[in-house]
Amino acid sequence: MGIKIKKELKPQQKLYPLHVKYLIAVPVIGIVDIFTMISFYNRLPAEGMLGARIFYIFFALVGAGYAYWGFKWKITSDSKNLKISPAFGRKKEVAYDAIKVIEVHKKKRNRSLAYYTLLDAEGEIILKVYPIMSGSGELLERLNRLGIKITEFVDR
Repeated sequence: MGIKIKKELKPQQKLYPLHVKYLIAVPVIGIVDIFTMISFYNRLPAEGMLGARIFYIFFALVGAGYAYWGFKWKITSDSKNLKISPAFGRKKEVAYDAIKVIEVHKKKRNRSLAYYTLLDAEGEIILKVYPIMSGSGELLERLNRLGIKITEFVDR
C-alpha cells in the first residue's frame, strides 16, 4: 500500500474573504421577545399595574437591542487582517501578526466547543467567538493554518 506522507500546512498567500456573523436565530429571538412583551403589555390583567407595564416595555427594548446586535455584529477576515464590526462600539482592524494565542474553551461535560478567544502579546482579549456564529469554525481553521498557537481549556 505504501507510506503516507503528511504534508506541511503552509500559510496561503491569497485568502478569500470570510464573513463571520451570528446565525439568523439570534435576531429572530430578539424579534420574538419584542412581540411577546407587546402582547403581554396589551393584556387586560396588566391594565391597572404600572410596574408590570414598565417591565414589559423594558424587556421589549432589550429584545430590540438583541435583534439589532444579531443583525449588525460581524467579522470580516481577508488575507492580511480581521475587521471587527461590533453592533455597539467602534470598528477595529487587527492584523494576523497581532494575534499571538488562541484559547479554545470546551465544556466540561462533553468536551464540545464553548467559545474561543483571540489574545494579543500582552494577554488582552481581542475577540471572543462563539459556535453560534456562522463561519466560526472556518475562522479557527484559518488562524491555525497561519501558525497561531492554540491552547485548550476545559471550563467548569
